[in-house]
Amino acid sequence: MLNSNSFIGLQTVNHMRISTRLVTNIIVLFGTSFHLFAQTSGEAFTIGETLSIHSDILDEDRPFHVYLPEKYKADGQPVTVMYLLDGGSHFHHTSGIVSFMNKQGLIPDMMIVALPNTGGRTRDLTPAGVKDERTKQSFPTGGKADSLLAFFERELIPHIDKTYNTSSFRLLVGHSFGGLFAVHALVNQPALFNAYIAISPSLWWDDQYLVDQAEERFETDQYFEGFFYMTMGNEGGSMLGGAMKLAALLEEHPAPNFKWDFQLMEDENHGTVPHRSTYDGLEFIFKEWFKTDLSALYTMSNVKEIKAHFAQMSQRLGYQLSPGEKGWNTIGQRFMQRGSVQQAKEIFEQNAKEHPESWNVYYSLGSYYQGQGENKLALKQYQKVLSLHPGHTYAIQAMGELGKNYNKEKLIVTLTEEQLEAVKGKYELSIGGQMVIELNEGKLMAFVRGGVPKQQLIPFSDNRFLLEDSNIPLTFDIVGKTVKGVSAQPEIGFFITGKKIE
Repeated sequence: MLNSNSFIGLQTVNHMRISTRLVTNIIVLFGTSFHLFAQTSGEAFTIGETLSIHSDILDEDRPFHVYLPEKYKADGQPVTVMYLLDGGSHFHHTSGIVSFMNKQGLIPDMMIVALPNTGGRTRDLTPAGVKDERTKQSFPTGGKADSLLAFFERELIPHIDKTYNTSSFRLLVGHSFGGLFAVHALVNQPALFNAYIAISPSLWWDDQYLVDQAEERFETDQYFEGFFYMTMGNEGGSMLGGAMKLAALLEEHPAPNFKWDFQLMEDENHGTVPHRSTYDGLEFIFKEWFKTDLSALYTMSNVKEIKAHFAQMSQRLGYQLSPGEKGWNTIGQRFMQRGSVQQAKEIFEQNAKEHPESWNVYYSLGSYYQGQGENKLALKQYQKVLSLHPGHTYAIQAMGELGKNYNKEKLIVTLTEEQLEAVKGKYELSIGGQMVIELNEGKLMAFVRGGVPKQQLIPFSDNRFLLEDSNIPLTFDIVGKTVKGVSAQPEIGFFITGKKIE
């Protein structure tokens, strides 16, 4: 990965000259003004970088902006790729949308490759004029969309896939002429992208010839796959007319594996419609994966069926998906309520297999066994719960019901001064903010500024603690004698991690 001071020479890859010299870092400066005339101070907060590729097809160097998700690792989970047109205008607000939605679990880890215009926006984003001579006369430089599409297919996408750890799922987002280009790509190269977001597409172009092309394509090809989300601001006229005609064609020619939606956003104008459209479009595209309607899974008879359902979605997205800990737990509980105890057991066991680090999966299994009168097996699961969460109230109560007393105080250990010092410090949390751990008179005290008040950390081993007042278990990542980070599970299916920064 290049940094702000990197300068690397040219190299030849796949008959292209790839310029990997970093053009600029895209930064937001933040700081605190001490008085009206004080100079703002702060650190650079980098949200992306600008790189460049030489295109033999376009016969020019093309800069592009790259945003990477926080969890991106070259050897980790592959990331979905959004290709964004008019990148100079839309990169900043779109990266904010992607970051927010990813942190909320609404979309997968996603990188953005944003393509700014290089002085030939009309040239690059519009198809060749065929039908309307007035279009050719009014826009004499237009009509090279096929060249840009070839640039995506043969140069930019292969370069991104070679350079970054990408999944097989990619989407194209365009506004206005960019939306026109997105529809052009859908009609002429539908397999190049898995999903398209066309925002107020300029389908009036060439007397709506692209809509005519779409009709021919939809009539002959019933095997379209993927997603198409189109919006229109409060614009009317030929802008709205083209979109309405395209939506009617999609309605008339349904394809089983092609999902689409058209939304008229009357409260937005041509300039404001991109932001809301991008958010809603991503939500539409990924809702079946990240907002799975669990009620649809309740009708499935066993784990095998549910796993097959998610395997099919995983194949389309390009990496492994699952209902997640909370999802499996909810499905298992619903089976229990229906009296399908064997299916519930399979669900709970699958959850424990996929999430062995969670106290919740063992509590659900313990509750299942206790309900079936298999008390020895129930006790074994409750003991696993308490090994991960020494203060789990319900597990302690359940063990008491089964005649096994649990004395938390007897399990507290005494750590050496060196061990306590290793835990002390500041931790940058995955949810934002910092947790501070201080050492006062042999006791570790932790707090989060503006959040968790100061309270004692109770040690149950050298790396497992209980945040006393909040009753939240903490596990520290220790390498040798050095503490690298911390993780906490305050509730079902929700983990917070923290990296030690000092």
